[in-house]
Amino acid sequence: MGKNQSRAKADFGCIDGTSKKIQNVYKLIARFAALDMPVLITGATGTGKEKCAEAIHTYSPRHEKDFVPFNCAAHTKDMLASALFGHIRDAFTGAFENRLGAITQAQGGTLFLDEIGDMPTEMQASLLRFTQDHNFQKLGSDKIIQANVRLICATNMDLEKQMKLGLFREDLYYRLNAAHIHMPALKERANDLVDIAYSLLEKICSEQEMITPEISQEAMNILLSYDWPGNVREVENVLQWCLSHHKNNIINVGDLPKDLGKHTIHKKQSPSALMKMPLREIERNAIMAVIDQCQGNIVEAAAILDIAPSTIYRKMHEWESR
Repeated sequence: MGKNQSRAKADFGCIDGTSKKIQNVYKLIARFAALDMPVLITGATGTGKEKCAEAIHTYSPRHEKDFVPFNCAAHTKDMLASALFGHIRDAFTGAFENRLGAITQAQGGTLFLDEIGDMPTEMQASLLRFTQDHNFQKLGSDKIIQANVRLICATNMDLEKQMKLGLFREDLYYRLNAAHIHMPALKERANDLVDIAYSLLEKICSEQEMITPEISQEAMNILLSYDWPGNVREVENVLQWCLSHHKNNIINVGDLPKDLGKHTIHKKQSPSALMKMPLREIERNAIMAVIDQCQGNIVEAAAILDIAPSTIYRKMHEWESR
């Protein structure tokens, strides 16, 4: 393991682990950190895309400058250009003072554009022009500013599918996808959970100035049996809950959220186990497994199951009321 690869593993616990898939991520972080080109990071929500981007910046020649995260989905369509490029006073109604914008804040460093798939197509054209010559203008200004920033973008969307639908520009996609890292879902690297859990515990406890507790084997078995649809982010949320409930520096089963295993239904059942389950439970497990495979998209799951979405919603309501 190279120097940068080892440091990324040590410092960014939410992407910790020894599985082959996450080891490949370490290798790509180490390789791309030295290359001053755009990087596109893909993966489901909560897999650690921002931490991956931050690791690339930390071990790049730009590490002494700022890493500026910018969520494209967190701004209204009208204010997105102002937040990204900045504006001058009186550029539009309500612009009472100058605004730097994320690009200016990231000068010399790295600009991380999260949720890039949510960027409106008209703004995609502006971003494309920026990627071509690294020049931009603040809203309301004629002055051309030369930017010195590295772009790293992330999305949980299938951008190739978005391109076919006309929702994402093909030319911008190829500009941003000069280098690519895919963050695997936690269920694809379940063996990393123990490393991730303890890395996150140490981080949270360090921030809170607490003693890092142990996790009992019984509690860990429950954590290992869960599919973590919310990925690493969900692990962190669960551990924060546990830290507010545990006693005697150990996390026991009773300290876990009560509904943690509510949707832990995706593990393969042996034929003998299925024979002992009521038909309604087998049906429920099958439907929920497909919904999880579709990352919660009911319409997509219904299409795979060849049933109406309303049928799934009705059944889910029935399950909740039991």
